[in-house]
Amino acid sequence: MKLLLSASMMAAIAILSGCSLFQTEQALTKNQVVEVERIPEPNEVQQAEEIDEVVAWSHKEIRNLQRLDAFVENVSNHIQDKVRVEASSKEGERIEKILTYDGESIRVAEKGAERIYDRIYAADRFDEHYHFTFLEYWVGSNDPEGKKELIAQIQPGLMEAVPDTSKPAPAAFTQQEFYAFEYLRADWTKEQMEELGLAKEVNEGAGETYYSNESIRYTFFDFYNAETTAVVDVFGDYPGPRGISVGAAFQDVMALLPQEKNWRSSAAGVFYGNYDFDVEQADLALSGHVSSYDDGKKEITLITEGGFPFLRIFFEGDIVTHYTFFLIAAY
Repeated sequence: MKLLLSASMMAAIAILSGCSLFQTEQALTKNQVVEVERIPEPNEVQQAEEIDEVVAWSHKEIRNLQRLDAFVENVSNHIQDKVRVEASSKEGERIEKILTYDGESIRVAEKGAERIYDRIYAADRFDEHYHFTFLEYWVGSNDPEGKKELIAQIQPGLMEAVPDTSKPAPAAFTQQEFYAFEYLRADWTKEQMEELGLAKEVNEGAGETYYSNESIRYTFFDFYNAETTAVVDVFGDYPGPRGISVGAAFQDVMALLPQEKNWRSSAAGVFYGNYDFDVEQADLALSGHVSSYDDGKKEITLITEGGFPFLRIFFEGDIVTHYTFFLIAAY
């Protein structure tokens, strides 16, 4: 979604919005956008069309937003990328921009003009007039007082208008997949863990006992008088459900799961199913949601039938650091 809008244009265009966990940035002032006129490359638009990397949005629909999210992540990982954003103003004017990242800077091309920026990011902005929060995508300079440009705004709850049907959609994560993990040892006792030769550690303060090696840790809830494994943390290169492993990229893990909603703009970061913090555990349905934090860390939680067991995948810098199987609730 590539939209270059000054503050005055923002007030005149009805756009899409949504909730995000990113920190809100200040609104663009009228004179912060500087355009540099140039002659576009002969095959610039043609290349964008050939790769079909198009994000489209208007005040009524959004299509292929995940491609813009992928572009943001590629920039953060210094991976060259190109994407085209098509939008329309309230008056119906078609707006087309091509974003190109060369590994160092982001170029925004539009109608023969090109603007150069250092970064791209998503941020929340609450609108007093509409009384809801927009999810906004911006490009800008590293200087907090420097120029920046609005690329897209997403309205809360707006669904993807045209889902990708080029390949079958992934199914929801189930208990069957959970228990199929080779090293889960869900019914193992402490005696069996000791026979396996795992290192033992007793945490009397927490009321827990751990058995571990360099790749995996099994937790027993002593305070709960649990005789079998309660939690399993995987830090090594054991392949997990659907091939998920330590070192995998966030976008690659998400591609293995249903994408019914955009997690950035949906309530509680839900991307499939219906997750409700207030519902009883037994009524929890199959669902997946993303938790994102100010320090850049993320977690994907996959809830199976009835709420337990569930799987949580942890990310730093959008890379899997470990994943955890929760077999017994700690309450």
